[in-house]
Amino acid sequence: MIHSTAIVSEKALIGKNAHIGPYCVIDDDVRIGDNCHLEGNVAVHNGSVLGDNFHAENFVSVGGSPQDLNFDRSLKTGVVVGNNCTFHEGVTVHRATQVGAPTRMGDNCMLMANSHVAHDCVVGSHVIFANGALIGGHVHIDDYVFISGNSVVHQGCHLGEGVMLSGNSCTSMDIPPYCNAASRNTLHGLNLIGMRRRKFDTGTIRQIKNYYFKVFGVVGSPAKYAQTELDKNEELSEPARKFLQFFVEKRHGILRPTHQSHRTDESPA
Repeated sequence: MIHSTAIVSEKALIGKNAHIGPYCVIDDDVRIGDNCHLEGNVAVHNGSVLGDNFHAENFVSVGGSPQDLNFDRSLKTGVVVGNNCTFHEGVTVHRATQVGAPTRMGDNCMLMANSHVAHDCVVGSHVIFANGALIGGHVHIDDYVFISGNSVVHQGCHLGEGVMLSGNSCTSMDIPPYCNAASRNTLHGLNLIGMRRRKFDTGTIRQIKNYYFKVFGVVGSPAKYAQTELDKNEELSEPARKFLQFFVEKRHGILRPTHQSHRTDESPA
């Protein structure tokens, strides 16, 4: 169903059983999957692709121009969103600055009210942004990350799988997988609650705990230590391997625990 006040381009590709509410605007070069539901005043701009079962609450904007002073608005860039995603009121997701490399989001993500994904970001699946969470341009968010309310991720950072960023926090550094971070650039141990909810077995959690202490306690390069462990230990669980690999492939400086936060308890989010 398309509301009579909605403006939907005849060139847009709209899937089956789509609901497009009042005063929505759908541009020419847009693809919307099956069973999508757009509430009132939703804007989907040129170059946007929305997967099946997408749900947008009021005043969502997908594919708007990036907030980049050097951006050429004539470039045909875009946003790709996976299946089963929900964007709540006031969410904004900006299109990329580079042709052929869209701002991208995986499946089963939820962005709560007034959260923002900037240009050229890559967001994995099962990611949750709480109210007012903001990520800058070129940020990489792996699967199962939770960014709490009013938290900020600086441009170019990488948050590993299963990271929990506490409310009112900010980071300008990369955060290793399965870790908790809080305040300003402060690591607070491992996200044990998150791992248990995902039913990680006790052996896997024990491996990650062990490497958490060792990689941050090593004298010398954590990357070299991590690579050595990856090369010699064939019995690593996949999550433990991901934890070590993160140090080998780091893009920025990696967030490290302070003396007070060098623990693996279930820190509050």
